[in-house]
Amino acid sequence: MLPRRAVLAISLVVGLVGIGWGLPGSESWAADAASPRGAGLGAILETYVSGHHHIYPPLHMLLLTVLSLPVVIWGVATAGTNPAALEAALIQVGPMTIVEVLSRLVAVAMTLGIVHFTMRLHDDPKRPWTAPLAGLAAATVAPLAYYGKTGNLDVPALFWGTACLAELARLLRDGAARDPRRAVLYAAAAVLTKDQIAGVLLLPLLLVAVQWGREKRLFTRPVLTAAALGLGAFLVLSVALSNPSGYAARLRELFGPASRSWEAYPRTADCTQALFRDLLL
Repeated sequence: MLPRRAVLAISLVVGLVGIGWGLPGSESWAADAASPRGAGLGAILETYVSGHHHIYPPLHMLLLTVLSLPVVIWGVATAGTNPAALEAALIQVGPMTIVEVLSRLVAVAMTLGIVHFTMRLHDDPKRPWTAPLAGLAAATVAPLAYYGKTGNLDVPALFWGTACLAELARLLRDGAARDPRRAVLYAAAAVLTKDQIAGVLLLPLLLVAVQWGREKRLFTRPVLTAAALGLGAFLVLSVALSNPSGYAARLRELFGPASRSWEAYPRTADCTQALFRDLLL
């Protein structure tokens, strides 16, 4: 079976092939991408204005914004601090291409992380071939090959989510010998990157909680400390504490207009039948 380094090398090649699609350019060809304009223009700063919000969670947007700071500094040096002039300078092809390249390289790096954590998740001393095989499947699956070279939040969220799942598996395997804080922080980072991944992590976290309840470990100090740390990190970074009105407005948008914008079938019996018919045919 392939060694793990070979699997990671294959993942790197898959990630780099086609990474320059649509470049140079001042916009992304990928729908819902957080870059280049969202990151390059500091859109996430709207999150920290009282009563305001940005549609995306802040963690990955903050990372991309920090990486884009040299471009922003160049824009300030070139066009000054007038918002309109600065934006006009930043949205040119050159600056936006730099931001997009940085964003895509981060996605490639996180794709490697996903493959690594997938192999760790499938570690089995009795079946040593399972981990490389799982990693190879992850490295070559079409959706990851696609999103691994875009500025979308899917790969970053999956990176943190896969890290959480791998850590939960090790917690179950090693028991009290492992500290649960890392798994909880990974889970918080995942949700702070893309809200929807909470649905992926909820069941595994509940299963671990049930198992620990049976072992009378659920309300021990390490577990409670980890839970408090994860919750605290989420509340602080999500600005739920520092900007509660803006956070509430984002939730209303998330569960309201943002969750309905892609509806193509009205919610009627006839349209439900039409939807299933179209799916089958």
